[in-house]
Amino acid sequence: MLSAGLYAIPGMRTDCRAVALGEHDELDMTGHCAVPLSPRMLEASYLVLTMNAWQRRMVEQRYPSVRGRVFRPLETTDVGDPYRNTVDAYAEILQNLSGGLEHGSSRLTRLVNESTYLHGSTPGLHS
Repeated sequence: MLSAGLYAIPGMRTDCRAVALGEHDELDMTGHCAVPLSPRMLEASYLVLTMNAWQRRMVEQRYPSVRGRVFRPLETTDVGDPYRNTVDAYAEILQNLSGGLEHGSSRLTRLVNESTYLHGSTPGLHS
């Protein structure tokens, strides 16, 4: 799995609030750095996940060849960007994602399985 952003500043470290929340859940994000989304990443990905409808539209507009492979993990809910916000904002996003993914896990499993079948077994991408 790769992680990239539409407007990521290359090499920027993960916000300390997100790192602290990750540590609470035994997830080490200290080595993670921002990476801008690239055509090469998209070509190598069979599934692209975006956090909201706007990101999905932007990815599909910039890279029309990925249409049909771009989805939101919480299809009916947009996930906000807590960047430079409070720890509580990060925690709320994490809670929304965790709860939504738990309920939507069968949908994501289906998307992964369908994408793998159609496009081979290449890693997915999260923008």
